[in-house]
Amino acid sequence: MTYAHTGAVRRAAAALIGGGALLLAGCASQVPGTATGAAETETRTATSSTAEPTSTAQTTTDDAEADRDGCVERDIAADLGRPDAQTAVIRCDGDWALLDNGGDFGDTTYLARREAGRWQHYSSFPARICRDEAAADGVPADLVPGFAPCPGSNDADLGLSVPISSPACDGRAVLILGNAVTPGSYERDVAALLEAHPGASYLRTDRSCGSLRDRDDDGDVIYAVYREVGHGRADACAALAGRSDDAYGKLLDEVSDPARFISRADC
Repeated sequence: MTYAHTGAVRRAAAALIGGGALLLAGCASQVPGTATGAAETETRTATSSTAEPTSTAQTTTDDAEADRDGCVERDIAADLGRPDAQTAVIRCDGDWALLDNGGDFGDTTYLARREAGRWQHYSSFPARICRDEAAADGVPADLVPGFAPCPGSNDADLGLSVPISSPACDGRAVLILGNAVTPGSYERDVAALLEAHPGASYLRTDRSCGSLRDRDDDGDVIYAVYREVGHGRADACAALAGRSDDAYGKLLDEVSDPARFISRADC
């Protein structure tokens, strides 16, 4: 069983970037002078003796910048006041650029937006801007899910016959009956747990109380199926008495250590 209790871990960037290896969408353009039609070949032959020599390195650099469709790294660096090494373009979407800051640790990606011809820093990751705000600002649609849901949003609901719950974080005691931690099968796994425990409810831990673990060890969100059993530790212990399954107790509040849970052995 994966427990929703061993420390808060938030990763918007890892689900968002998928390792940071994103393709430059729609940014490939043909560099002028690369077509080799017959007429152009003749023209080049006739003028080659008078043309000035071109540096291969300079041509490669210019071509790479042209291929970024306006996301020129040196311009972004100048506008943001950052070194060139901290403005490596991972992806360009019109007036949006997903960038790598060149760091070796932590969240190294960030998003910049071009407004009135100048680039401005928009958000680092994990982001403080929430998902609805990002969408309203025009962030590319496939990047929006990488932002955290806005408070009060119901987009974590799995669409089951039992709606997602949002219990108060007031010290109430609950039994965690099971957790769903596998992306792509949350609906099936939560539905099976609810069927096995009639009358139970479910929540998403990163959208609930601070006493619950936000993510599993792989950075995936956790859906917990639970049942309220009273208020305080004594009620949790009473509900655990006589059980032989993997259920464990938690107090829903904002002060309890998410690394702690209540087992039968603790009661």
